[in-house]
Amino acid sequence: MTRHLIVMLAMGLAVAVGACVRDHGGEAIEVQTDADCVACHQADYDGATDPVHVGVKPTTCGNCHRTDAWQPALDGDHPEDAFHITTGAHQPFKCLECHDASRGSSVDGANTICAWCHTGAHDQDQMDYLHPPQIVPDYSYQPDQPNFCLTCHPDGTAPKHPEQNFPIQSGHHRGIQCYDCHNPAAGPNTNGGNVTCLACHEHRQSKVDDIHGDVGNYRYDASNPDFCRQCHPRGR
Repeated sequence: MTRHLIVMLAMGLAVAVGACVRDHGGEAIEVQTDADCVACHQADYDGATDPVHVGVKPTTCGNCHRTDAWQPALDGDHPEDAFHITTGAHQPFKCLECHDASRGSSVDGANTICAWCHTGAHDQDQMDYLHPPQIVPDYSYQPDQPNFCLTCHPDGTAPKHPEQNFPIQSGHHRGIQCYDCHNPAAGPNTNGGNVTCLACHEHRQSKVDDIHGDVGNYRYDASNPDFCRQCHPRGR
């Protein structure tokens, strides 16, 4: 029974440490966080010269090194001023969730794979829809270049809808698509310049005139498809 218990414990340890057993053999120890790696690899950290680690690199080895191969690691400190990872939407991710070391150097995001995380919402149909040629003439979806997004979004962000002016994350307009309201053929969308309210709402003149019979200065203006916003700037 004792022998069976030892075997079962050994099997449990193998499952718990996963990659550690595969890569380190019988000397593997279970680690809970990236910070624990340095308990065994302190000498590697102290002796690293290309690049120097002491006083420069963090001791959380998993930030830059994979568990299936010690090298290659990423190249240099992350350019925080160019692409934020200590704040913002990309803060929760580790380097190797975005960088594929097998694709070469990480300098200037060369081995970045945006599509790893941005699947579904960033498939070609959706991206083509959000980047019509009238608005983004130089856009082209490039499935063979998984970080092509960085060409126009070098900091990993895109302009956000002015939610404080016209909410689309809540209220009556929640869930609608950008070009349900914005008409690229009508020009840029700055300050809602290409918005058309009449595209969705059944705002035939006879009905709207009747509703606004007691509203001073009201005038139905078919030549201005978003005239509604003059009095309903937040869509209500």
